[in-house]
Amino acid sequence: MPSLRSRLFIFALKHRHWLRFQSKRRTTVDWSTSIPHLREEVERGAGFFGKLPANFTLLPLQIDGFSAEWIIPDHGRKDKVILYFYGGGLVIGSAKAHRGIVAKFVKGSGVGAVVFDYS
Repeated sequence: MPSLRSRLFIFALKHRHWLRFQSKRRTTVDWSTSIPHLREEVERGAGFFGKLPANFTLLPLQIDGFSAEWIIPDHGRKDKVILYFYGGGLVIGSAKAHRGIVAKFVKGSGVGAVVFDYS
């Protein structure tokens, strides 16, 4: 049975349009959905979830022409690194959009992470 926290989270996802003071949900994503518009929506959401907590350093990188971010804990191991690749089928997603979840991995493990930004 789902926990109360899980049920509240699912309820909030289903009714997130209320946070924008809209009476109904936006249309679903289908083949006619504009990819640039979808990317904008994802990036806007990243503003809520992609914030880097205190005690972390964000270092922009270029590795063989690819942009990346190195998320480093202030007090962590220096001899290891997590290499994080996000999904999205080269359509949506970015390092910024995954910054918050990667920071949780980094915090839990005490190991820095490199996130490529191939959006």
